[in-house]
Amino acid sequence: MCVTAAVVVGGLASGPATAQAGLGKATSGPVTAVAEPTWARLRTPVVLVRSGGFAGAYDRIVISRSGAWTHRDLRSGLTRTGQLDRWDILRLGRLLDRARGTRPDPPRPACADGFRFSLVGGGVRVSYEECGQDTGPVGEAVHFILRAVAR
Repeated sequence: MCVTAAVVVGGLASGPATAQAGLGKATSGPVTAVAEPTWARLRTPVVLVRSGGFAGAYDRIVISRSGAWTHRDLRSGLTRTGQLDRWDILRLGRLLDRARGTRPDPPRPACADGFRFSLVGGGVRVSYEECGQDTGPVGEAVHFILRAVAR
């Protein structure tokens, strides 16, 4: 379960105008701050495998519950590591929640250069071929992961 918390700091702001924390707007009156979550963990580890495409990609991305990730290019043997920030962990958790129980549409016929994805984690266990069709919430989660580890 993912929780986002908002914290209201009591008291009145001093002076004629005060910047609202995190928003950059000038305001007067009580100051409201949105706090970063003190914890953010995925429900389970997440594993994404991508293969195919024109160049013949073969990648495996593993994300731990704490957001630490390892991206291994299985063709070249290169490995990269990193860490999702708290907000990315929360976003990925929400995307996986939305994807649970859904399946992408089937690919278009005669698709020669599509990618094949396998996604396991957060209650999602799906394999599919992507070639221009609507991939729905599963595709959103897959492409979020790919963008997050490409940064």
